[in-house]
Amino acid sequence: PGSEWNPPVDVYETRGKLVVVIDVPGLAEDSVKVAFRGHNLVLSGERRTRRPGARVSFQCLERPSGRVERVLPLDAPLATAQAKATRDRGRLTVTLPRLRERRGGETLIPIERGRNE
Repeated sequence: PGSEWNPPVDVYETRGKLVVVIDVPGLAEDSVKVAFRGHNLVLSGERRTRRPGARVSFQCLERPSGRVERVLPLDAPLATAQAKATRDRGRLTVTLPRLRERRGGETLIPIERGRNE
């Protein structure tokens, strides 16, 4: 809803990591924000329109500009505190280590003694 354009995204898994690659050319470094909210990876930022001058009339204008907020649901156990993001040549790569599934394992719950025992 708050986005004026959507950058393309690739999501893949490799060697116990989930990798998200987002094309963000033209977004200023200080404008890009990546966060993990709930089970969602959220990218936000703004690409400003370049104004080439008063004597220019565009024949074609295809590169989008404006605010962007891309929300990617990632419903997998992830170690978000160890996430890393790198930016290179207009691509933002976010690497999230996966946690091992905890289903089916045994978790011992300590039993406290009551006052009468």
